[in-house]
Amino acid sequence: MHQLLTTLFILSTLCSFAQDLKKVKNKPPYEAYTEEYYVLKADKSIRQGNYQKLGYKNNVLENGYYKNNQKDSTWTVYFRNSDLIRSQGNYKNDLKTGLWTEYVNLGKENSLLNQGEYKEGQRTGTWEFYNAEGEVIQRFDYSTGQLLYFKPDEDAAQKFEIKTELGTDSATLDRPPMHIGGPSEASNGLFAAKLSYPAEARDSGINGTVVISFFVGVDGKATDHEVKEGIGGGCDEEALRAVKQIPDRWIPGELDGKAVTARFLLPVRFTLR
Repeated sequence: MHQLLTTLFILSTLCSFAQDLKKVKNKPPYEAYTEEYYVLKADKSIRQGNYQKLGYKNNVLENGYYKNNQKDSTWTVYFRNSDLIRSQGNYKNDLKTGLWTEYVNLGKENSLLNQGEYKEGQRTGTWEFYNAEGEVIQRFDYSTGQLLYFKPDEDAAQKFEIKTELGTDSATLDRPPMHIGGPSEASNGLFAAKLSYPAEARDSGINGTVVISFFVGVDGKATDHEVKEGIGGGCDEEALRAVKQIPDRWIPGELDGKAVTARFLLPVRFTLR
């Protein structure tokens, strides 16, 4: 009898909870996706329950869960027009927490891009970053701010322009300047800066690679940005603008066990599609 009453109470609670929610379908203007989620009937500004972002042909782009209008539990982002996972991890009180994993799309399969822990929305502990071949290219400890490992470039004998007390010099470094997380993290900075294709270049069929030059200081900050190689059509100016907005999460070069200020060259590609 007690078990029956308990079961009836649970079913009653679930039904009551379901009746207190309203399903919402929302398609933001000028966007190619639709959102499906639930809100409280008593306050439609508060999301509660399952969430989905749907793309072309209703393929799932993202799914997760809201608790009292905050992201909670497991959230998964998928590559567009694919069932392959782009990133996955947990939220608590709208902040990333625990293990998070991000992947890169290689066509019919994906490959690990980075993996590590979050605590209250901030990266913590040791993170690993990978190349398309699945090799670890960098390990960085966000708790101590220390680079633990990096995979040397194939051209390890490359010389860098460095700043000295007497001016500038050229030297082969023990460790080149690099962005925390490698090239993919620097590319994320360009994406966040909303790098766009200039109308002049698009109309003129201009495409190619702009190379932006800057110095990475011993404090990990980038300065003295300039266009090293340009292609015109407004691409040079747009690339320079975007690169300047990449967060200063740089690791300085190292020579004879000491950090040095060294020049870094960052290619920015513009491709017409």
